[in-house]
Amino acid sequence: MKKSVNLFAITILSMFSIAATAYQGVQITGPENAGKVFVNSLTESRALISVLDADEKPVLGLKEKDFSIKKGTKTGNILSVSSLETAEDVPLNIIVVADNSQSMKTRNAVKPLLNALEELYKVIRPIDNVHAIVFDDANTTTVQGYEAHAKSFKSSNVDELRTFFNKSFTEGLTKKTYLYDGMMLGLDRAGRMPFKSSKFLLVFTDGEDINSKANAAMVEEVAKDIPNMAAYALDFKEDTSTDYFLSTFSESHGGKIWKAESAAELSPIFKSVSNRLKHQYVINYRFRTAPTGTVALEPKTVVIEEVTTIDSSPLLNYVFFKEGNSNISGEYVLLSGKNMTGNFSEQKLQGPMEKYRNVLNIVGKRLTENPNARITIEGYNSNQGVEKSNIALSRSRAEAVQAYLGNIWGIDSSRMEVRAQNLPKVPSSRTNPAGVAENRRVEIHSANPAILNIVKSTYIQNMANTQALRVKPNIKSEAGIADWKMQLKGGDNTVIDTASGKGDIGSAVTFNLVPAGLSKIASFKTLTASVEVTDKEGVAFKDDNAAISNVQFIKKEAQAAEKRGQRILEKYALILFEYDKADIKERNKAVIDRIVARMKEKPDAEVRIVGHTDTIGTEKYNMRLSERRARAVFDRIMASGLNLQKKATYTGVGPHHPPYDNSMPEGRALNRTVIVTLEYEEKS
Repeated sequence: MKKSVNLFAITILSMFSIAATAYQGVQITGPENAGKVFVNSLTESRALISVLDADEKPVLGLKEKDFSIKKGTKTGNILSVSSLETAEDVPLNIIVVADNSQSMKTRNAVKPLLNALEELYKVIRPIDNVHAIVFDDANTTTVQGYEAHAKSFKSSNVDELRTFFNKSFTEGLTKKTYLYDGMMLGLDRAGRMPFKSSKFLLVFTDGEDINSKANAAMVEEVAKDIPNMAAYALDFKEDTSTDYFLSTFSESHGGKIWKAESAAELSPIFKSVSNRLKHQYVINYRFRTAPTGTVALEPKTVVIEEVTTIDSSPLLNYVFFKEGNSNISGEYVLLSGKNMTGNFSEQKLQGPMEKYRNVLNIVGKRLTENPNARITIEGYNSNQGVEKSNIALSRSRAEAVQAYLGNIWGIDSSRMEVRAQNLPKVPSSRTNPAGVAENRRVEIHSANPAILNIVKSTYIQNMANTQALRVKPNIKSEAGIADWKMQLKGGDNTVIDTASGKGDIGSAVTFNLVPAGLSKIASFKTLTASVEVTDKEGVAFKDDNAAISNVQFIKKEAQAAEKRGQRILEKYALILFEYDKADIKERNKAVIDRIVARMKEKPDAEVRIVGHTDTIGTEKYNMRLSERRARAVFDRIMASGLNLQKKATYTGVGPHHPPYDNSMPEGRALNRTVIVTLEYEEKS
């Protein structure tokens, strides 16, 4: 029976069958008893493998040990081998081009063919990308600029595919055969698939194509530009010879052709095709190359200098309490008896936080030195939860402060008025947990400015040319970094700080020198950064002396001996701003006047004005608030008539680089400030 091609072209695009060759020259080989190995690259570290025995049947049950991998002279590692059936992230890209011409019915091959398709349906999963294509006498689809007598249907639902094919072979049989048209449409669908995705083509025919507008040369021209495509064919022509075009086409694209001489052979052949699709292996591999690289430590030299600091710090007149509690926290410095008050001196205190911890002792001392001064002790609560409307708790907190000043410092109760209410007059945020914590407090007020005046002290402190060292890594790892650790060490291998993490290190790792103590840092001649990296395959890279910074320590004695000017820092923290405020109150004005007077006395001093905020609220808002605070101070100083254009700067840093710990209520309160620093040299 002469026929114009009845090709059932099942273009199942999914397996680039270049034996043992994978991504960019990677060679993968199977077990010794393997007849053929077909490798399809999925990514640079994953491949889809089909292993056949001498009879070209799939070899089952293979493990990592059954495969080896090379790239040039480099040997790789097989990380895992799993069955395609269990791989939920590796879809098959399948296109089925079905010859539904009338001759299939004439040869009583329709039912056997539909039954054979059931073998293919067993392989299809919901994650697969399946296209079905059949011939169409009445309608055409534009392919490569011409009208092809074929149509396509896409679905990964087996029931929908079965319905489409059954209808195409009962109601949609065509009088003519459009083999090349169908193949061109199938190749068009293949070309639209992801470039590196696997593609597989099977062609079933029972005759020759004499009706398509396309021809074999056009089919081959389009197919050569489609990567990762394997072509398979099933020849069901009545003669005993094998279709020459399909034979050469499948072979040139790394596939195979089957010859079926009867309809009874269709199901076994389709079962063989399906087994090849089903019994594939997903192989994950990696070439084990240890991570390599370097790190740089910046700055190259850490200069630490003894500097005389004249510190004028505001006295934060708040005492904070734990939720539902009226006992004064152990975080405050509380003297155990009256006999200890004689040795107390606020001039010995260094820095605002140490001064704040002694706020009750400072107030007590000043009250004894100013016997006519009175104070008001106002107790508050957060007015939320257990503290809701609990004025008794507020009063109890105020009375606890009164009791300490009376029992330890001997302040008569007539000089201390106790008041209580719920929220403070200027409360912090009631919607933020940090703000709520700040409202659980006692405020101390006095009409006598001496009681809450700034706390002055002079001391020597170490200052560095940098507050932190930055380690900049340049680590290369083919497998990717699983985890890393860096350590900053002193010259005697003392660990100063450690940083670690998982995944990429990032552009830099910062080690803050301040928590370690500049005095400790100054005791070393060098600082060393070490790095240890483990990649995702467990391969490690370690360098104990990856980068070095030198330490230079300048003591005051050396400055005097060399007749160098000694650095002096005068620090003025303005009386603290209220929550969310930037206006300068009377107490702030007095501090600014003192700063202006010192600037007139030290005309060569560099002046830095830095505004700060707490962490309550958005970063953008706090940046603007801190700049408003700094600008308000700058403008006030400018109004004094001083020419500050060249020697004074102001900036707002918002919640960044906080002077104090924002995790504590007192730290947040102290951070609502502007710090003015005068730096100059004083000749010895």
